[in-house]
Amino acid sequence: MDQDAHMRRIIDNFSSDLNNLSSESKKKFPQVKESCEASLLKLRQINSLKINLFKAMCDSSPDLIKPLIMGCETKQSKIIQICLNSVQKVIEAKILNIVRTNLNYFLIKLNKNY
Repeated sequence: MDQDAHMRRIIDNFSSDLNNLSSESKKKFPQVKESCEASLLKLRQINSLKINLFKAMCDSSPDLIKPLIMGCETKQSKIIQICLNSVQKVIEAKILNIVRTNLNYFLIKLNKNY
């Protein structure tokens, strides 16, 4: 499988996770839902690119994981489970630009809350 096909599969999986998060948070946490919608729009824009999806995903990772961070801050176990599962997938795909994200801060904060 070439890299772009692999990245498109990652984008599809991440989009599915964001849709699940949006659906789960829509009533109690509308700000999380809105952030999911913004990230889904960004993913659609990235997916429409013809070249270098990997770089586009890495460059956009701080914006893309924002709803995941917000979801974990809700302290709702089902939402947190969706978010952590998605964060794990993003890390495994090596598209998370750790330098540009607040992931370390987020993980420390999550650890202190639980």
